[in-house]
Amino acid sequence: MKTRLQKYPTIRLGIQLCGVLVVILILAKLLAGHVASDDELRALFVGHRTELEALKRMSMEDMGKPRQQDFYVGRDEYSAQLHGITADRFHLYSELIKKMGVRAISGDKDRVRFHISRVGWAGEGLTKGLLWCAAPITNLNERIEGIHHWVVNLRYVPLEDGWYVFESDAHNE
Repeated sequence: MKTRLQKYPTIRLGIQLCGVLVVILILAKLLAGHVASDDELRALFVGHRTELEALKRMSMEDMGKPRQQDFYVGRDEYSAQLHGITADRFHLYSELIKKMGVRAISGDKDRVRFHISRVGWAGEGLTKGLLWCAAPITNLNERIEGIHHWVVNLRYVPLEDGWYVFESDAHNE
């Protein structure tokens, strides 16, 4: 005896198409996302200047930890373990990061980046956030060409005291 799905192949096809549509919608949601405007980032800077300065100071202190050249703290505990940060220190980072909506902090001895919003897949896409830089940035629009046809376009908008809004657009040409 045949089941309904065997009797009516259009029903089976309809269910399969709905499944494919759901997968496409989920992927679209993952790739989409909100990209903060310069005005939103400026408001975040003004509203959370104290927290930004604390995070900047903490990341500069933690940059000298063993096993790292660059500094990165995300929302997962693995990034803390990777860079030798104590659980208490990670908890403090985590509280400040969540309060401000920061996705991650990265940096080196001259720059600290606060990644706020990102749209894209893996390394390709648009990232925006706030940046503190020890020295003034003279080239506010920069294009970096990497290996295998990778291009990164950088844009900086000055705020004050070495702080900038940054935008990084990475793609393969």
